[in-house]
Amino acid sequence: MDLNTSAKSVSGPQWDKIGAVGTWVGIFISLVALVPVIAYLWRNAKSLFPDQTPTEHPKPETCPRFKWIDVQKNGLDPRIHVCTPNGFCRHDHAVTHVQEISCWEGTTSFASLFNQAWALARTTGKRVDKPEVLPSGHSFICTDARTVLSFLMCTVPKGKPWEAQSKTLNYGQACVSLITSPVKSSKTGETGIITAHVHGIIPDRQKRLLKSEVQRMLDGYPPWYREVLTTRAGVEFDFPLDSADKAYRGGWIIAVGLRNAKDVRLEPLPVYRCYGEKPNPDWRQNGLLWRRAVYRCYEVLERFILPLPKFQHDINIELAIKSLKYLWEEKTGSGMESIVCRSQLRGPDDLPDRGHLTGGQCFLAMRIFNEFRELSDEEVEGLGKILVPVLTAVVWGAFEVIQYLKDTGKELYIPENLGDFDTEVFLRDCFTDIPLE
Repeated sequence: MDLNTSAKSVSGPQWDKIGAVGTWVGIFISLVALVPVIAYLWRNAKSLFPDQTPTEHPKPETCPRFKWIDVQKNGLDPRIHVCTPNGFCRHDHAVTHVQEISCWEGTTSFASLFNQAWALARTTGKRVDKPEVLPSGHSFICTDARTVLSFLMCTVPKGKPWEAQSKTLNYGQACVSLITSPVKSSKTGETGIITAHVHGIIPDRQKRLLKSEVQRMLDGYPPWYREVLTTRAGVEFDFPLDSADKAYRGGWIIAVGLRNAKDVRLEPLPVYRCYGEKPNPDWRQNGLLWRRAVYRCYEVLERFILPLPKFQHDINIELAIKSLKYLWEEKTGSGMESIVCRSQLRGPDDLPDRGHLTGGQCFLAMRIFNEFRELSDEEVEGLGKILVPVLTAVVWGAFEVIQYLKDTGKELYIPENLGDFDTEVFLRDCFTDIPLE
């Protein structure tokens, strides 16, 4: 056997193993040399290769929504407040506001006035994102300016001192305290989130108001507005006004004089908004549109009724004209009684048959003073049968309106930031402070 051939056949595999080991050793040495590079890349991986995974943000806080659209929805009683044992009313209307967390749930706030709608909204209502500028961990209610102002109209007591400023609307025990946050939102960049602390009790005269009635009075209807009025004889008739800007017509003055003034539910609200009213009117120029309705009654009598052959030289018409002119020019009812004291127009309580007009007769009287035109023969005949009751309603309805504007009625002051009734307002409780910087 050739010894050289034998040696190659024995030693070949060993050299292969040695070569493989050398290769792995080289790879290992190369990897060790790359360790600093790998470490550098790892440390800077975020800057070299930005993470494409979206950052998870905490879910925003939410709060319940209770806006005007949520008040008395379809299927609910149309009244703002449902004062019945089964109407979610606790019948313990407080006279003072108790300081507490979530005070809007108490007997002097939203839960009490809007009781039926509130109970429904708290169980099935919507929630909205709470603005980030409001304190975290505190509860709020998202409402709107119309609901806040409607609450105020429904809770202002009669004959109480009042103070209205840009931040506080204080009408006796009815109060709205506003704070506008100047903090800028990091998400939207907006400032001016409005918060309000509200409280007030429900006077008897305001407990049965309908949502539609409150809405229209806030939009400028006279504070006597009710969808249906009742005479002392129990005759019902619709309020003769279909738009706030038409309140210069005289028909609703007749309605005020015809209604049952002894029914507390038909008393005018202590606060009012007159359509088209300018801020800070001159002395006794408030409610100018309604004062013009008094003058319209004067014009209808003087131009279209007194000249008629049937009514010429009628002393009651002449005294009614004189009374209305006095109310318009003097802007007060004081002294007017002396004009009618010796006539058949002595006063509402001295004319019992005034309350016995039929519904059709009430409608006729209001139509005559609503429409500025000559009367038809049929209208003249119909008016002749009820002349004294109608004149009494005209004179004393106008008297009540002028006296209300002079003495008892208070214009509802609306801050500039609540001028848009759809503006969102967040109710805060007694113990929540709003950061001002």
